Amino acid sequence: MPDQDRQFLGTFQDRLAISRESAAVTYPGLLCPSKAKGTLHPVFPPPRRNIRRQLFWMVLVALLVRLIVVAFIYPRDLDPSFNHWFFGFEEGRVARAIATGHGFSDPLWGHTGPTAWYAPIYPYILALDFKLFGVFTTSACIAILCFQSLVSALACLPIFFFTRRSFGEGAALAAGWVWVVYPYSVYWPIVRIWETWLAMSLLAVLFLLVQKLARSSKLSHWLSFGLLSGFAALLDPALLSVLPFLALWAVWRLHSQGKRWFAPAVTAVLAVILVLSPWMIRNAVVFHKFIPIRDNLALEFRVGNDGNARETMDLYAGPWLPWVNDIEWNQYQRMGEIAYFQLKGHQAFR
Repeated sequence: MPDQDRQFLGTFQDRLAISRESAAVTYPGLLCPSKAKGTLHPVFPPPRRNIRRQLFWMVLVALLVRLIVVAFIYPRDLDPSFNHWFFGFEEGRVARAIATGHGFSDPLWGHTGPTAWYAPIYPYILALDFKLFGVFTTSACIAILCFQSLVSALACLPIFFFTRRSFGEGAALAAGWVWVVYPYSVYWPIVRIWETWLAMSLLAVLFLLVQKLARSSKLSHWLSFGLLSGFAALLDPALLSVLPFLALWAVWRLHSQGKRWFAPAVTAVLAVILVLSPWMIRNAVVFHKFIPIRDNLALEFRVGNDGNARETMDLYAGPWLPWVNDIEWNQYQRMGEIAYFQLKGHQAFR
C-alpha cells in the first residue's frame, strides 16, 4: 500500500475512534464497541455507584418531604363529616364493606348491594388497611397516606430511567429531582385518598418497560408487560386509553427491525385477558351482564352533560348528595345500580 494511502487510512481510523468516544459520551444509550474484542457494551448500562447514591437520596428526600406534609394534612382526611366521606370517598365506602364482611358493595351512604362502580384493586388495598388498623381510624389514615407517599416518591426511579434512555443522564437527574419537589406530586397523594398516584407510578413503569419491548421480542418480557397492564387496568381503567398505543408502538419498532412481533403481541394480549377474566366473570355472575371493569360510564356522561354550564361535573345530578337532592339517591336505592345507570345513560343522550 502506498505511503499516502497508509497515512490517509490512519487518519481516518483515528477520527473514527474519536467519533465513537464522543458518541458514547453524548449519547450513552447508543450501542458502542467495548475495548474487549468482539464484545459490545450493554445498550443501556446499569447506573454507576454514584448514580445509585443519587437515586437513593432522591427517593429518600421525596419521601421525607411527603411525610412532613402528611403530618400537617392528615386531619383533613379524618374529618368525620358525612360519615368520613373524605376518607376514600366511594372507594372508602366499598373498602369498609369489604373489611366488614359485606363484599365489594355499598359505594355510597347505605347498604345498596354489590357494585362495579369502581375497579377492584384500590378498594381492596384500602380494605387491607382497614383490616390492619381499623375502619376510618387515625392509624388507618396515616398508614394509607404513608403508602401513597412512598408510591409517589418511588416514581422518581422510572422517571429517571426512561428519561435517561431518551435524553441522557443529566436530563434524567433533573427530571427526577423536579418530581421530588413538584407541588402536585407532593400535595395530591396526601390530600386525596385515591388510586391516582399508584396508577401514575404504574404507568411510568410500563412506559419504561415499553422502551425495552421496542428492542426485545422475548416472550417473557411481553408476558410481564401484559400481566402488569392487566393489573393497572384493574386499578384504573383510564390507563387503557394509553397502554394499547404504547404496545402498538413497540410492535411497530420490532417489525421495522425485522424481528418477530406477532407472538409477543399475542402473548401480551392473552396476559391482559388472563388478569381481567376473574373480575369480568364476577361481574357477569353478579349482574348477569357483560361489564369489563366498571359500569358507571353512563352516569359520568350524565353529570357532565346535564346543561349545567357552571360546573364541569354536576354532582347534584347523581346520587352523591342525598341531603341536597334525595331524589337521585332514592332512585339509586330503589332501582339498583345497573338500572339506575341505564336511566342516566338515556338522560345523557336523549
